[in-house]
Amino acid sequence: FPDAIILAIVLPVAFELPKTDRRIIGHFAKLDIHGSFDTAKKLFPGTKRVYVVAGAHGVDRSVEAQARRDLKNMENRLEFIYLNHMPFEEMLVAISSAPPDAIVLTLAFSQDVNGRTYTAPIVNQRLSQVSPAPIFGILEHTLGYGITGGSLINFELVGKKAGLLALDILGSGSVTEMISDVL
Repeated sequence: FPDAIILAIVLPVAFELPKTDRRIIGHFAKLDIHGSFDTAKKLFPGTKRVYVVAGAHGVDRSVEAQARRDLKNMENRLEFIYLNHMPFEEMLVAISSAPPDAIVLTLAFSQDVNGRTYTAPIVNQRLSQVSPAPIFGILEHTLGYGITGGSLINFELVGKKAGLLALDILGSGSVTEMISDVL
């Protein structure tokens, strides 16, 4: 199907679509990392350390890079400990010794530095089993797996938006206007 339009969904904000003759429509995920962090700080105002858990896959690293940009203005007030350079088992050890003034912020995690793959719910569940600190995240589907909360992206709504975009591409008229009603 060389003439088929490609709808690429949930792309990281800094992701560059490939140069091609194909028509690719990108939907870039708006991860509210700062919102998750603000929620954590409101609930735990005495926080002095933030353990940031992210994977080593390219997408995981791009989300971590966004977090570093979004949270840069806090670095003079808080200690940020980024753990993506460690195998997941070592991350668990580091988190298990978090002091009382710490929080954990989990980002995208699909693969650790050893190439082992994980799902976000499993990562958060395992972290919650060892963490003395509250865990905040960015993905709604990790609720119920150990996170306290955060400003969470909902993939069901992203899927609905993708479906509406597909209908719009197929010529169903004013579907674009309905997208904002769904989100």
